[in-house]
Amino acid sequence: GPASFYATGYHDFDNASNSGVLVGVTIPLGSRSSVGTNLSSSSGNRSAQVLAMQSPVSIGDWGYQISAAEGQSRQEFGKLQYKSPWGLVSAGVNRIDRQTTVQGEAQGALSFIDGGLFASNTINDSFAIVDTNGFGNIRVLDENRLVGRTDSAGQLLVPDLRSYDVNHLAIDPNDVPITATLPYATRNVRPPYRSGVVVKFPISASHGALLRLVDASGKALPVGSVATLQKTGVSVPVGYDGEAYVVNLGARNRLLVEQPDGQRCVVAFPYHPVPGTIPTIGPLPCRENRP
Repeated sequence: GPASFYATGYHDFDNASNSGVLVGVTIPLGSRSSVGTNLSSSSGNRSAQVLAMQSPVSIGDWGYQISAAEGQSRQEFGKLQYKSPWGLVSAGVNRIDRQTTVQGEAQGALSFIDGGLFASNTINDSFAIVDTNGFGNIRVLDENRLVGRTDSAGQLLVPDLRSYDVNHLAIDPNDVPITATLPYATRNVRPPYRSGVVVKFPISASHGALLRLVDASGKALPVGSVATLQKTGVSVPVGYDGEAYVVNLGARNRLLVEQPDGQRCVVAFPYHPVPGTIPTIGPLPCRENRP
């Protein structure tokens, strides 16, 4: 953006020697950084200052403030900041003439909600607890802006929500294991002022497998057949090469298959989940369904 110039002045009409002026310029360096300088004169005392700063806005951002001033005294100041998921921490050094001081600071909030205690950055309005049903390391977005990842318990506190307004929260489906089911990846919430809401994304293990179904002669069942898992009553289509993807399998399963010509057969098979992968089971013979 463009540079900003400013100037102020004052004069005491009852004391003509009591007057002053301040002029300066600030130059932005991107969305978070700027540099500037100013000169001042007050009742015959002159001073000059140069400064640079960068603000930590999002989680994981570093910030800093650096300044040097020369006048009746000499001053140098520097501060480093880091915005973590649990708060804003900073450390700095201030030197005036020959006296040096060191400072440290931490700003944040503690919230008790949904039976848990959560540390976060300062909450000025409302907040939410995103719950992914125990699935950790899932990226969470607030208005398409990354705000963090869920912890090992599948939870993350999201501060700075707008109270009484619609806030768009989402999780990244790419972080959900292929062996899990995600009903939806976005939620709209409208929290009350200075209060929290629990936003659930009910990810669950799919316990699925790709089945290769064949007839008694070993030939793949025809495309267009319909396979129904007896335990759940959910039906899925049979595709090319007799393949059908079925979820919510148990240790022992029974599949009812109806072929396009009306013939019916039954497939019985065991299932053992393989962490991180979708197993392929078969060929599985589909035997005639006799009443």
